[in-house]
Amino acid sequence: VTSAHSAIVVDRKTKEVLFQKNSQTPRSIGSITKLMTAFVFLGTNPDLNELVTIQSKDFRSGGVQHVSLNDPISTKELLYASLISSDNSATAALVRLSGMSHGDFIAKMNESAATMGMQNTTFVDATGLSSKNQSVVSDVVLLLDHVSRNNIIRDATERATFIVTGESGRSYELSSTNKLLSSFVDQKPYKLVAAKTGFLPVAGYCFGSIFSHEGAGEIVIVVLGSSSDASRFQDVKSLAVWAYDVYKWN
Repeated sequence: VTSAHSAIVVDRKTKEVLFQKNSQTPRSIGSITKLMTAFVFLGTNPDLNELVTIQSKDFRSGGVQHVSLNDPISTKELLYASLISSDNSATAALVRLSGMSHGDFIAKMNESAATMGMQNTTFVDATGLSSKNQSVVSDVVLLLDHVSRNNIIRDATERATFIVTGESGRSYELSSTNKLLSSFVDQKPYKLVAAKTGFLPVAGYCFGSIFSHEGAGEIVIVVLGSSSDASRFQDVKSLAVWAYDVYKWN
């Protein structure tokens, strides 16, 4: 039993669907969008050591801004602020720093989605604040499978916390929105390989994740439209335990 409106569990290697619920129903995905934003940004081959700032024009309401305006940090740290703590202003800064116009960046996101085989996904903004960013759980599986092959994205999404120090000397603690990190499904024999949360009032609580298990394969679990923050994580924990208990891997 899951509270999520849509859910899916897929064997990452064989692509076999182990469980699905409303898997082809389009839903808003919120900040899961940031995985594609990071992927497109990294595709521009940025200098991750370059010092950059969040400017006033990057400010986006919604959520928490974790790094002060005009306090230089590295490009990598800015990317981590986007992925770990789901910082909307940091994400908007990534789009600006890509050198592309907003329209061109969004077009690249949709082009990348099509290349990944995400046939039922549309992006209209890079932060996930727009309810028009929509997908289906089976497409989010493809997104997670592709972007988690990037070492930077995978490393960021595996971190519960990360400390950023600006040129001002001020330190900023980035806390992950993923509450499964360091839970029992992120401890042996389980391992949480990559994940991203998402939320909008119209979307409900969303979560995409990849798990591994000693002696078994990797599974991708996506839930969209769970009823609460706690329930999305409970949904995913239950599905992970169930899948590894029911299915056997060679």
